[in-house]
Amino acid sequence: MTDKNFLSPEDRRLAERLEALAQGLTPDASFERKLEKQLMNTSPEPKAKGFLAQVLPTLGWAGALVALALVLSWAIRTLTPNPPQPAAGSTPAPTLGIILPENTFPTPTPAGKTYDWRGTPLTLNAPLHNAPAEASIYNYQPEQRATLESARALAAQFGLIGAAYATGGEIPGTKDFLIVDGSQWLRVRSDQYFQYYPDYPRYVAAINGGTPPANAEAIIDEFLKSHGFDFAYKLLPNEMYGGLVAAPLTPDGHPICYEYFKCAWLNFTLDEQGILAVDGALPKYESIGQYGIISAEEAFQKILHPEDLSGTTMAGIMEGFHSPASPVQTWARARPLAQAITIYGWLSSIPSLEGGVPLVTLDGYTVTGNTADIPASLDNTFVEATGQIHEQNGVKTFELETWKTCDSCEDGLLGTILKREDGQIILNTIDSETLLLPNVPSDLPLPLENAFVIGARSGGTFEWKSIDLRQTQGGGGGGGGGLGFYKLNLTGTPVPFPTPGPTPQFGGGGGGGGGGGGSGGQTYTVQAGDTLTKIADQFGVTVEALAQANGLSDPSALQVGQTLVIPSAISSEPQKVEGLRGLLSITIYKIADGSQRVEYGFITNANPYLVLEGKNLEGLQAYQNRPVDIWGTVETQNGQPGLKVERYEIPFPDLKFQILRGKQKVVTLEGQPATLFTTTDGQTYVQFSLGGEVDGSTVGNAGNEVLLEALIIPDESFGGYPALRVFSANMAISPKNGQPIELQVMSDQIPIYDEPSPGESVPPTATIERVELVYYMPDPRYLTGELSPDQRTLQPAWLFLGHYSDGSEFFILVQALKTEFLLPEIAPYTQPG
Repeated sequence: MTDKNFLSPEDRRLAERLEALAQGLTPDASFERKLEKQLMNTSPEPKAKGFLAQVLPTLGWAGALVALALVLSWAIRTLTPNPPQPAAGSTPAPTLGIILPENTFPTPTPAGKTYDWRGTPLTLNAPLHNAPAEASIYNYQPEQRATLESARALAAQFGLIGAAYATGGEIPGTKDFLIVDGSQWLRVRSDQYFQYYPDYPRYVAAINGGTPPANAEAIIDEFLKSHGFDFAYKLLPNEMYGGLVAAPLTPDGHPICYEYFKCAWLNFTLDEQGILAVDGALPKYESIGQYGIISAEEAFQKILHPEDLSGTTMAGIMEGFHSPASPVQTWARARPLAQAITIYGWLSSIPSLEGGVPLVTLDGYTVTGNTADIPASLDNTFVEATGQIHEQNGVKTFELETWKTCDSCEDGLLGTILKREDGQIILNTIDSETLLLPNVPSDLPLPLENAFVIGARSGGTFEWKSIDLRQTQGGGGGGGGGLGFYKLNLTGTPVPFPTPGPTPQFGGGGGGGGGGGGSGGQTYTVQAGDTLTKIADQFGVTVEALAQANGLSDPSALQVGQTLVIPSAISSEPQKVEGLRGLLSITIYKIADGSQRVEYGFITNANPYLVLEGKNLEGLQAYQNRPVDIWGTVETQNGQPGLKVERYEIPFPDLKFQILRGKQKVVTLEGQPATLFTTTDGQTYVQFSLGGEVDGSTVGNAGNEVLLEALIIPDESFGGYPALRVFSANMAISPKNGQPIELQVMSDQIPIYDEPSPGESVPPTATIERVELVYYMPDPRYLTGELSPDQRTLQPAWLFLGHYSDGSEFFILVQALKTEFLLPEIAPYTQPG
């Protein structure tokens, strides 16, 4: 079982912000695709209605859906006294604040010029540096698992001399070391990863973090100096995960970045009292040579015109965005000292590694007293415990008297807190339930609407732990786009790229790249039995366009395993399609006058969203989210692609959605990550996303049973396995209470929404505020098995960082190596969510 208290601090923050929303709520597939279409075509800021508008007003529907996917996959996701690559040469000794090596770049005045970026005004308000003509490439050194001796050595560096324990590792099937000395906790995974908590009970009680003190930078700098972290670093804000990051610099003076607002770091979570937690992710690496790179100006032009290399839009680029996140106001329940109390909380026990007593904890407190009947090894179990809290030398412990497993597990309730005439404080939940709240703090403003209360029911009383406003504060959801980087070619012999085809006319909007897959264009690996005609038909493109995009003078000269670039099927000229297969995505909009408008959407592998136009489409409403073959003409008007339907056929009229139970396993098929799902009756499928792409996502830990709402289309397969398209997913057993979770078929239902009012959605503008050269590699933290050459190479990339006008932060990573050091194939990487 995964204990969220042992997630890395930044993961724990996001998990707890979204935990309640994720429980029992799965994203509607058709609406998700509708949002994708909006982001990629017009870039409006979607507006939520009703309950979820109260829940996530700043997150937005698209962010909420991606955030839900993050939460569902959260459970599948630490020792180095000095960083692996200390600064050298002209890199300065560490000092306070943002550190840059001397004479790295000139700093011209930003021009502030505005450009058209896929329909979004993009202002460049940062200098495009004149970088050196070459940059290093480094080879990542795989982590070495911690030993008890190395864990104790790091603990001594923190002044921590305590008892040692082994606990479930960040990677399923592994063990991490835990050193505990009073309130100090240190979790050590390897020579590259650790988490340190100066006051673990305070960290656990700080449900949503807090406001860092005004002198946070000085506190962090003093921490680094006093604990032996003597490397040059940049101190950067961490908007996505909260806190501040001390990012160590490579010997040539650049930070290391991963896919989604993460980097090599010491990530500091702080509250008003100071440091709550330090998450260490400090990779080791060695230089393997110098290679030519493009300039920042060239990288910026790739952002504006991303199809220059091979006609593949968004290749060589990664994007991400997240909505604004702010501190969430939280009231924690005060626990009196030396008084008999009852706590409803999570009890766990970890056996000692050195023959001592087990480490027994209750909601972060170390437990003493009557622990004889607690097993030496006990996963988080929700209990009702009686006893007293004591404090000695600043360390709080819980002296246990009695405990029993609690029938009603911890819950999170949304509602309004108010004071009755008799003086009692009650919670009126959104489900019209009234519960008494004891010992409410006097500074809680009443009435308090949209309050989220965590606790457990005890009759008509809700024994609460915390009250917060996460439903109206916080935020932080997001998504990403881009196809990823090209594979590397460091042999010295250039490999020619295909001749670029016509510039695709289909582009995304300014919503951060479109929520997950880029804005058109993709690759396909040739399989046995393929022909150019078959592949062109599959993706809804012409044979001529496919051949031109890949420089094929002889269309019959295909080889199994060959990677083809798939051009966009959308152009400014009308295109006839015959038997083009895709998935229906139907939405009904209620208009203020009482009438309705039905929008018929169509999803294919090559086109994220087309609006169907024509007569007699009503018959399609019986086949929501199922395949249909269409004959007609694709046209683009005012930048919006549509398909005029002449006729259609339903290839599988009896096809039904299924709820499947089984286990997942991530493998590599046809050179790319893929998730295999094996049902309880032994049938194995490869997972596809809704649009028909290979899916590499999982739910829970390896080996957990999961539920999938899926559609098995008879003629779909990949890598020798039949395929299933996944519409929603959840754990089969709740990790919180051990009870079965039900998943219902919902994707065959047509969603109904209010018609947006004219002018309700205003496309945001975007501003780039920071441009710098960084080193990129896929985040190795959760990668298992032997890494491919592209996964273990730190390569130069240009980072463009900025904000949308609505406050959302975005990043764009552009591959910096020159074309002669690249292959015309896309390297696998982890998409956000």
